[in-house]
Amino acid sequence: PALAVSEKANRLVIEGFGVEWDPRFWRACNREEGVTEADWDIIVARLKTMDVRKVRMGLESMDYEPTNDNDDPAKINWDGFAFSEDVANDSPLYSLYRQLDVCQELGASVTLFIWQFNSSSWLGRKNGRNWGGAPRDFEEAAENLSALLQHLKRQKGYTCVKELSPIGEPNLFFYNSTGEILFDEYADYVEAVHRRLVADGLRNEIDLV
Repeated sequence: PALAVSEKANRLVIEGFGVEWDPRFWRACNREEGVTEADWDIIVARLKTMDVRKVRMGLESMDYEPTNDNDDPAKINWDGFAFSEDVANDSPLYSLYRQLDVCQELGASVTLFIWQFNSSSWLGRKNGRNWGGAPRDFEEAAENLSALLQHLKRQKGYTCVKELSPIGEPNLFFYNSTGEILFDEYADYVEAVHRRLVADGLRNEIDLV
């Protein structure tokens, strides 16, 4: 292949190397295979060597809200969320906290995204094509995301969390019975998230991607 190199300066701002680093390293399935702190140290050393500036991390809504906190999406019941750091009991959030600690130290910005709303969870919509789908209730999904961001930014103090993708690949999850992609429905979902972040005073702290 031909490679053309311009003599003019790039007009675009280059932020640096970015990586996807999903928070699963310390889950039981990996610990049972023998991962150790020594393995973790290798990953962290590589991130530092590369001077990674942006990190993308994927979560599932049921990682931290396995059952509905209450029947009122406008009011958060914090006792209904699983923000535990108990790695012995395979807390899904333990890996997230460890990774965010590293990003905070490196000064790297983090984009959180929701993979999908698992069809086996209370919030996921059933569909016949993928194991996950769109949320069945946009207001409940917006509450779910706002609670996560409030916890990470206000309670845990993670200033590195800068961006949110309300769902990773909407074309895989927002569609009808004939396979037509429902972009308008996806837009309605994103707008619901936007409204909730505005209401909770988070919108100026988070860019939607």
